[in-house]
Amino acid sequence: MRLIFATAWLLLWCAAAAAQVPPAPAEGRFLDPDRAARVHFGELDSEHGRARLERHLQRRPDDSRGWTARAFWHAVTHGDAAAALADLERARGVIEGHPLRERETLWSEGWIRLHLGHVPEARDAWTRAMQMHGGRPFWVPHSFAVLAELGGERHVALGWYAVAVRDMPQRWGSREQALAYTRRWRDAERNAMLALHDAWRAERDHDPAH
Repeated sequence: MRLIFATAWLLLWCAAAAAQVPPAPAEGRFLDPDRAARVHFGELDSEHGRARLERHLQRRPDDSRGWTARAFWHAVTHGDAAAALADLERARGVIEGHPLRERETLWSEGWIRLHLGHVPEARDAWTRAMQMHGGRPFWVPHSFAVLAELGGERHVALGWYAVAVRDMPQRWGSREQALAYTRRWRDAERNAMLALHDAWRAERDHDPAH
């Protein structure tokens, strides 16, 4: 069943990719765990944290997680696309034959690309990460929601936000919950999700069914 879903989803996504937007939400819940969906070395907002990461990379230049963490820092702190993409390339160079590390790098690349304003590239990275996962990872609805919103596709973004609320109301069902979950996000992405929450809430409040 997972293979059938993944194949059908990939065909839908490839069609949407030609238009450079995410597809409309698919049927089914997105609740599968995904060990690849996390940021490592998360204390890079301090000199101590950055020095710790640099020491780690000197000792372990074969650790893709260190390179993607530094790519995050370049993208989020300075918007330095050249440095961020160079570190992503270093990460890709050391993950051959390790599917989990490849998914980690792709998931991270999606956010890094989004931080840099590279919406189509973010879509492509998340597409591959989802395909490699093979199921319905929990991060898909809110990630595609913010991707579509920042890509100027409000209707698609609202559809994905509604899926996020349906599947994880404890994270996205209220503005306070959305604020809490996105507290470490960059302002652009956080504000996009809050705008989606407000638009979703306004639509729901005007729906006679509610």
